[in-house]
Amino acid sequence: MTYPDSISQWLSLPWHGIVATILGTIGIYAAFLLVTRLLGTRMLASLTTFDTLMALLFGSVIARTTLGPVPTLTTGITALLTLVILHFTLGKFANTRWGDAMLNANALILVARGQKIPENMRRTNTTHRELLAALRGAGIRDMSDVQAVIMEPSGKLSIYRAGAPINPAMLDGVKDAELIIEPQKNDRQ
Repeated sequence: MTYPDSISQWLSLPWHGIVATILGTIGIYAAFLLVTRLLGTRMLASLTTFDTLMALLFGSVIARTTLGPVPTLTTGITALLTLVILHFTLGKFANTRWGDAMLNANALILVARGQKIPENMRRTNTTHRELLAALRGAGIRDMSDVQAVIMEPSGKLSIYRAGAPINPAMLDGVKDAELIIEPQKNDRQ
């Protein structure tokens, strides 16, 4: 395909080009959703230098794929509208019980009662240094001061200090929540 040499060519796109743009945009959107589901949302929540580089590269690949070999105004508008419709539709779907389970990650315990859970750290691709940085940022001075660190579905870390029990209702849907729930004391003793 050659570059357009007139204004009408820059502003127009044949119907098969519009269909190709829509299909390419849907395909790369689905691939990006799959990658973020496999790699975890942490990469988009707390960007390290490496994560920032990956996000920029992902954006470049997505843009190039959706706009095709020769971007035109019509191609850009078609890709933009397709992305908006996909985002709106999947947002509505994510607000259903089935959609939430399919599209959103579960919250996950990374630290329970001052002890890291290595399997969950690996699962979320959270390094020891990243965890320590988050704890320092929360003013934690020692791991024994930590009741729990939870990786939220957004990729952010919630940090609970030791010393006050956590209401079990706050842990609804959190994987491995049983590791931090205080046992109920028997009042009859």
